[in-house]
Amino acid sequence: MRFWDRLTNLGDPFMTLPLACLVLLWLAASHRRRIVLVWAIFLALASLLVGATKFAYAGWHIQIRQWHFTVVSGHTMLSTAVYPLLGCMTLRTLGRWGAVTGAAGGFLLALAIGVSRVMIGVHSTSEVVAGWLLGSLVSAAVLAALARYAEEPPVAPALFVSLSLMLALVCYGHVAPIQNWIVESAPALSHLLSQTL
Repeated sequence: MRFWDRLTNLGDPFMTLPLACLVLLWLAASHRRRIVLVWAIFLALASLLVGATKFAYAGWHIQIRQWHFTVVSGHTMLSTAVYPLLGCMTLRTLGRWGAVTGAAGGFLLALAIGVSRVMIGVHSTSEVVAGWLLGSLVSAAVLAALARYAEEPPVAPALFVSLSLMLALVCYGHVAPIQNWIVESAPALSHLLSQTL
């Protein structure tokens, strides 16, 4: 497997969504329910927007040709929404600078995953930039809220890191069939809507 393929696997929903669930559970265990709600809503809305662009292109061929834009990169959006928060929570035990370093590392990893999507030829630069910006909005909202609790010790950090690593090892290399489902379903939905409208 090539380097770019290995890197792009880190952004697959099979990997990022379980990690997102772990982060949500940990935030809930830390009694940060408002942050959990904010992140869940933002992540759901961002995912719906990504899905809408994929359905629009697969079903109706809607695109912006001059920007080489067809869909928002889902791998990049999810990576940017999840990894900065994962990094922040992993290194929070080192204090404020640890949290900032972890978040920055997450943003850089997400950017590298976005570059891998371009390098393997599945997305254009504009699609990756859109995904990165959208994911950044999601994670930035939560990171800003978490900054208020920077002085509080995180809940069971060693257990959080251990579970994150275990999840990553189990999920890495698997591909969620979301894209195939959209490609198969969108034309049928387009046909159905054209018949009823």
